[in-house]
Amino acid sequence: MELVAEPESTIVSFRCKNVSSYKLADSMKLRGYSVEMQSSPECLHMSIMPQHCLLIEDIIKVMGEALTEILEKT
Repeated sequence: MELVAEPESTIVSFRCKNVSSYKLADSMKLRGYSVEMQSSPECLHMSIMPQHCLLIEDIIKVMGEALTEILEKT
């Protein structure tokens, strides 16, 4: 993944290089995480708030599992 910009707030936007960012969003939603889809360029948007701090490790783990599953299907 590559960052679309350097965040100065709690909003993070990123895109996938080798898979559809939209597929990742769909897979994350199935796993209980809401990731907003954006376009021009195709990318994802997440708002990270203080109450999410305890979930960061799980979000990263779940995102890795989702990406692995997507890559295995291609």
